[in-house]
Amino acid sequence: SGAQKLDLWYLIDSICKKVGGRYLTGFEDRLPVLVGCEMPCAGDAVLREKFAKLLDTWPKVFPRRMEEIMARFRESSDLAGGDEAFPLAESAEGERDSDPVPKRRKL
Repeated sequence: SGAQKLDLWYLIDSICKKVGGRYLTGFEDRLPVLVGCEMPCAGDAVLREKFAKLLDTWPKVFPRRMEEIMARFRESSDLAGGDEAFPLAESAEGERDSDPVPKRRKL
């Protein structure tokens, strides 16, 4: 559920902030993808607000990746009206694919 995912995000946050070291560097490169695919708040405004507050604490923790993390959050939040877990694939022209079935992006 979304609440369980949020709990896991709080755990990742705590580990990175309190332990740091290899955990910080290990998570930092994966966070943009995780935020885009495993955001806990699709369709739930309360969870979205809590997750946004958590992300607001990250600029000093993950300064190299914040721009990309926030872009993924905004992109995923745009889909929050539905329960789609993945952004729609984009066509070569950069427009959203008209196929109503969500597709995973190749990363």
